This record gives sequence, C-alpha cells and structure tokens, in this order.
Amino acid sequence: MQFVTLLNVLSGNYTEAIKVFKNPDIPEGISIKCSLWMFGKPDALIVFTADNETAAGEFIVQFADFSEPKTALAMEVDQLRWLH
Repeated sequence: MQFVTLLNVLSGNYTEAIKVFKNPDIPEGISIKCSLWMFGKPDALIVFTADNETAAGEFIVQFADFSEPKTALAMEVDQLRWLH
C-alpha cells in the first residue's frame, strides 16, 4: 500500500522536525519512496509504502510530537477501475 503524508511543523519545533525528518525510525514493512522538505505549507512531504494501515500509523506517529501529519492512501491512476 502506498501512502502520502503532509507535515505542517508546529511553531518553535523546526530544529527537532528536521532532525527526525532527516533520520526517521523506519520499521520493518515500511519503505520511503520520497521525502521532501518544502518552502511553504505543508513543510514536508513523505511518500512511502507500508504493509498495512497499522504499519503506516506506527511509522507516522513519530512525527506527531512536533508536527501535524496528514496521511492519505495513494493509488496509481491506472488502478482506478471506474475510469475507462
């Protein structure tokens, strides 16, 4: 399963956010495809795969102390069966 997480860093937490963003704890079953620091909001973006939603949540929770993470399931457009 592929996920996209947008991170808005909480005021006064940029140093900690950058440290964890650069060296996240990556549990078994998680593969980071892309991680970007951005100028503007959101502050960062992570695209990753996880074996399931539980694994994704366990990965993302490490960012919650210093940011507001928003995560969504992502799919390749070719997987959308209702489009012809």
